[in-house]
Amino acid sequence: MRLSRPLSDFTATLESSSGVGVTITTRLVSEYRAPGEFNVPVGQSGNPVAIENNLLTAGILYAPALGGLLRIGRQKVDLGPSRLSGLQIDTHVPYLDALYYSLPLGKLEITQVIATLENRPGAADVGGLLDPAIEDYGFSISQILLSSRRFAFKLDNVELGLGVQSLFSRPNNAFQFGDILPIFSVHNGSVGSNNISFIFDAEFNATQDHRQYLVLGFDDFNANLFGVNDSGIPTIWAFQGGLSGTFHFGSVSLDYDTEVLATHYLWGSFDDDLALSRAIYRLRADGKPLVLPLSSPFGPGRLSFETVATVRIPEWLDVECSGLLLYGDPSINLTDVSYVARDVSYEFMLFRVGVTLTRDIGSGVSLSAGGGGDLLPDGFSPRLQLSGAWRFNGK
Repeated sequence: MRLSRPLSDFTATLESSSGVGVTITTRLVSEYRAPGEFNVPVGQSGNPVAIENNLLTAGILYAPALGGLLRIGRQKVDLGPSRLSGLQIDTHVPYLDALYYSLPLGKLEITQVIATLENRPGAADVGGLLDPAIEDYGFSISQILLSSRRFAFKLDNVELGLGVQSLFSRPNNAFQFGDILPIFSVHNGSVGSNNISFIFDAEFNATQDHRQYLVLGFDDFNANLFGVNDSGIPTIWAFQGGLSGTFHFGSVSLDYDTEVLATHYLWGSFDDDLALSRAIYRLRADGKPLVLPLSSPFGPGRLSFETVATVRIPEWLDVECSGLLLYGDPSINLTDVSYVARDVSYEFMLFRVGVTLTRDIGSGVSLSAGGGGDLLPDGFSPRLQLSGAWRFNGK
């Protein structure tokens, strides 16, 4: 999932001496359905300023609590060690309307996100999979609840994490308090139908300023491997591995992130009858909502290689270079592929390169300009992006 860079961001934060505060971000972004070659909105007949009408991307009340942090509101959430993508809540999900908290307990830290997801259908969505005979279940009448937890055990040079993510959508909105309990097994807690996944991660700091990480996810596990009678659904997995860090050259630094990621062809899917519980993020946009993967950057049945490197020259310029190579089966997605075993055929899908220059001009204002292009199976598409940001803080 990759959305165009916003044309501008404005963020204001007010915080008391006790650490309690509020922050709000408004964003001007070209309509998501407009051609993606240029992120500056180009006027059209009957639509002279083609920007998204929903401007609010963050509105948070936050406070320190029990040594951790509590946040309530529209917010961006990152879970896991990667800065490029995620197998729990992907780093490119713009925001969630959620309650978030982190709670440190010695070397253990518990983080949980409880959110509701957009339940209006996108242009291409799971409606064709739903059983019309199931009463009181469907778009607009069924809420979609997300409960995502991560337990991180931190040592000097190692961090081990366990993520548990559940998605719920049931006839008559039959939710239970057990759906959102932090220390609880939804899998065998008899709380009702749910789409649960487990994510194991390990992060290592072998040398100062450099990290290595591995992430392994399971959405379903077929016990036939051990001679136990089980369904025909295969073991559903996802894998992520990467390197991240900073090199210093006097006052100049080089930040880098590189990773490989692979997803099973049913990663994020769920039973057809209750397909609203699939790991889908619907972004309210002008027109119908966009349908995007929630728990991976590119969806099921994908293999990607990505690198981002940024040279930072203090008080002058940041230069970011990025590259992405993507393979996958174009016939596989989260919206119209049934929850059954099938074959996969990997094909080249995308090669993307880009360069972005960012300059801080003072008073919290920064300007960015970038260019690059996408090499697709049917040709090449150039990209040009301009953006600005203003961040204001007051106490």
